[in-house]
Amino acid sequence: MADLRAMSVSELWAEKDLLYERYCATSPDQEAERAELMTRAQKVIGLLGDRQRDFEQDLARLLGDQIRNDRGFAADVYRALCNTRWQYKDGSRFECTWRYAGSLIARIRGRGEDYLDFYPCGHEGTVTDKIRGHLAAGGWSAAEQQPGPSQETGC
Repeated sequence: MADLRAMSVSELWAEKDLLYERYCATSPDQEAERAELMTRAQKVIGLLGDRQRDFEQDLARLLGDQIRNDRGFAADVYRALCNTRWQYKDGSRFECTWRYAGSLIARIRGRGEDYLDFYPCGHEGTVTDKIRGHLAAGGWSAAEQQPGPSQETGC
């Protein structure tokens, strides 16, 4: 096995994905192999935590003022976080649950809102060109999208 410390962020993500697949493919009676896979995965996750770019910090820096001042824009950013894997140019990744996305937007806005003020809005997974452009300027791109329900529910 390769030395984890020498791996790039992209290679660490690939290693984590591979370890997860291997863990899922082993049966519960293969305790030693499963424990070894879990130990290596924990090391990979620790290294990713140390090296990975902080999406939330970048989001607040790049879009924070607009999120705070425009509720409609904040809802658009919420939609862009749902069902979307964001990837930084160094290979760092960010993806989250709809609930976490709503909590993140509420936290950035700082107006006493919570995730329920954004969750669910409808059109989750939609990334507007404006949001895509602002995040691209900060080095982030939407790597994967799975559009959510198309009905608008009033966010």
